[in-house]
Amino acid sequence: MQLSDIRAIVTGGVSGLGLAVARHLAANGGKVALFDVNDDKGTAAVASLGADKARYIRTDVTDEDAVVASVEAARDFLGGVNAAVNCAGIIGAGRVLGREGPMPLAKFSTTVMVNLVGSFNVAKAAAAVMQHNEAGEDGERGVIINTASVAAYEGQIGQAAYSASKGGVVGMTLPM
Repeated sequence: MQLSDIRAIVTGGVSGLGLAVARHLAANGGKVALFDVNDDKGTAAVASLGADKARYIRTDVTDEDAVVASVEAARDFLGGVNAAVNCAGIIGAGRVLGREGPMPLAKFSTTVMVNLVGSFNVAKAAAAVMQHNEAGEDGERGVIINTASVAAYEGQIGQAAYSASKGGVVGMTLPM
């Protein structure tokens, strides 16, 4: 697959690593749908990438129905989907037991939902669309890239939720 042929969904696409991926793809002739929840940054990202190459689609990656609808909107804008790059993530930093007491379970759960479950949610919705693509010369119908972190293996103090979520991404990706 050539970069100029990429029609990609990029989660976390309006800042950080996601925006860097989107910039690279758009600069090389690809088109991108930016899934994120920051409307101001979404508007700025599309303005910098060009409305012909990028569209911001407000998407909570933890919401199954919303992701399916967003993937359909992305497919319509892009003229198909042949790549999904999961960069959406939150830190969820905090000690399991800190000065203010134990970490609230909701904080841990939210981090796992965005980083791990969100990656799965977007991957499965994108794969459901990509399965209908015509196979390329190599038999490929699309590609899904899940972003993890060295924290999956070498987490630091205060990274229990983040490390667990990224360890989950690592463990999920190979069998996918």
